[in-house]
Amino acid sequence: MIQTFFRIVGSYPPTESDFYSYEQLGISVARTNARTLRLQQGVSFYATLERAVRQAQQYPHLGSYIAIMEIDNERVTVEQSGRDPAHYTIWAEPLALLDTVTATVNT
Repeated sequence: MIQTFFRIVGSYPPTESDFYSYEQLGISVARTNARTLRLQQGVSFYATLERAVRQAQQYPHLGSYIAIMEIDNERVTVEQSGRDPAHYTIWAEPLALLDTVTATVNT
């Protein structure tokens, strides 16, 4: 099933590195339990454009563009994560994610 997701990115057009996980970027998180380590291997997305824009405006260091993506959730692992019901983590190769970008908008 194809689902639309929104990813905050730092470049226009997005590049492969915009879809690196924390693990691939070498960023470690404070809590190191099994769940946190697993999430660190995925990439954060939002289910709505509005929520992605709000996050990008609240945390400008994340990027000032939103990549709109059509993702076949039967080909990748998708999981709602965190307290925000609109936040998802997706596990896939960066180039595979980049290939799903259909548009990019400025926040």
